[in-house]
Amino acid sequence: MIHHVSPQSLSIPLTSEIIRAGRMLLRWDQKTLAEAAGVSHVTVRRLEAKPGPLAAGPSTIIKLRSALESAGIVFVEDDGEGHGLRLRKAQWRRILEGN
Repeated sequence: MIHHVSPQSLSIPLTSEIIRAGRMLLRWDQKTLAEAAGVSHVTVRRLEAKPGPLAAGPSTIIKLRSALESAGIVFVEDDGEGHGLRLRKAQWRRILEGN
């Protein structure tokens, strides 16, 4: 599985809270994220259990970030209120339409 990550998103730290928020926006469970990222379900569960920055190797973090981005998540840089994420407009419309 080839993973591509946007250069802008690399400056945004990936935390367990960001991973969970991304999953919730996509309406994914941990297993779905694990499959999309090519990592084990146990890995996703372990990483989400500990608050703060992910305690994982660079390749795992890139895989998770790539899976979220590929599904429509956009990582947002700190605007004075902290880092965050949102859905791409097209993805948001699909979710609202129930697709």
